[in-house]
Amino acid sequence: MYFVGIDISKFKHDCAIIDELGDVITPSWSFQNDCEGFSLLRELLNALDGEKKIGLEATGHYGQNLKLFLENNGFSFMEFNPLLINRFVRSKSLRKTKTDSIDALMIAQYLMTVEYKPYPPSFYTLEKLIMAAQVKKLYELGIVDASFIGLDSTPVAANTKQNNPKSFTKDKFNPEKQPKADPDCALGVHSASNQHNERRYEFYWGYKNHVLVDCISGLPLYELTTPGNIADSSVAAEILAEADRVISLKECTFLADKGYDVKSIYNTVKTVYEGEAFIPLNPRSTKVSKTLLAGNPVCEAGLAMHKDGKTIDNGRTRQKYCCPFRQSKSGVCPCNHKNWNNGKKNRGCTKYKTVPNDYRLSIDRSCLYFKRTYALRTECERYNSRFKASGQERLWVRNGSSATNLNTVAHISALAVALTTVLHGSHSYRSAKQLRRSA
Repeated sequence: MYFVGIDISKFKHDCAIIDELGDVITPSWSFQNDCEGFSLLRELLNALDGEKKIGLEATGHYGQNLKLFLENNGFSFMEFNPLLINRFVRSKSLRKTKTDSIDALMIAQYLMTVEYKPYPPSFYTLEKLIMAAQVKKLYELGIVDASFIGLDSTPVAANTKQNNPKSFTKDKFNPEKQPKADPDCALGVHSASNQHNERRYEFYWGYKNHVLVDCISGLPLYELTTPGNIADSSVAAEILAEADRVISLKECTFLADKGYDVKSIYNTVKTVYEGEAFIPLNPRSTKVSKTLLAGNPVCEAGLAMHKDGKTIDNGRTRQKYCCPFRQSKSGVCPCNHKNWNNGKKNRGCTKYKTVPNDYRLSIDRSCLYFKRTYALRTECERYNSRFKASGQERLWVRNGSSATNLNTVAHISALAVALTTVLHGSHSYRSAKQLRRSA
């Protein structure tokens, strides 16, 4: 029998393995919080002959992908309160030694002292099971499929006085002042305008409801409710994996706004699901420089800059451009750049341009094919409007579990309307009025 302790972090996890005698089989080692790191963990666990008990430290959403991976690969696991692990560490030693590698070993040792009560084989609640059954039925009827899917989120305001625009409470949106009415909500921000040239944002206390929508039928395939401070891109892989368990997402076309412009999402869609990603680039405060037709940038003096080698950092390749007068012995910078008379050999201005060597940067976003395909994403906006019309834009409950259940029930209602009207023989499955007529 083997006891596996895993300490969870945001970007990496630490793992340690001991046997039933307490001897260390595998010292603490780290693996990344991605598919490649999970594959290394699977190879290590499969190499162990005998029963394996896995213990994790409960750290919120950072471990969701790992738990989903363990469940899909047939491994049971048990979560522990970090306070219990901390007390166990203190009982073993009076020294204040706390590192991720030590925590992983302590979790494995603590796992030996408690009764092993693994999580059930699925995280699905009853509402999730009902929604999954509805999606499968509509898929069998040919109403929904995964040819074109879009992912978007909508803010769900909590039932607190801080969200009341007429409230005169000081520092309503101070992240350190958690609302007492709803201890599970978090401070989020959302766009207050749908105009591309207008940047207006509003803060709110509440949650986010992430919905994966079939962009042809306009019906939801999977939904997830998170606190309002969770980034959209951080849960995209989890949502796609869960939706793939309901209906296959192979060779899908994934549509999302620039909030999902993250390299890992592109790679997941391309490699895991063998699909295409249609996501606009997020400029992220980058400056747009003037360039010639050949691609060379233009300096402040209006002259074409010369190539000066390439650099590789953080997994990206960048082409360096230098001043055209850098090697000149008699030339003078026309604009008298601040780096011209710096006394260095490499004088003059320099600019860098990222070389498109990955899938994210290789997409031609100016072509007509991209624009017409991306236009299907408006179906996500339409469905979010129908979701808000069900009364979920502002909650009347005061905890995270109730908010999650209510959001799921709202999506179940939309699927029930579609399923009822289709079985009744009607083609209008988006209208609640049509449901009443069918009844």
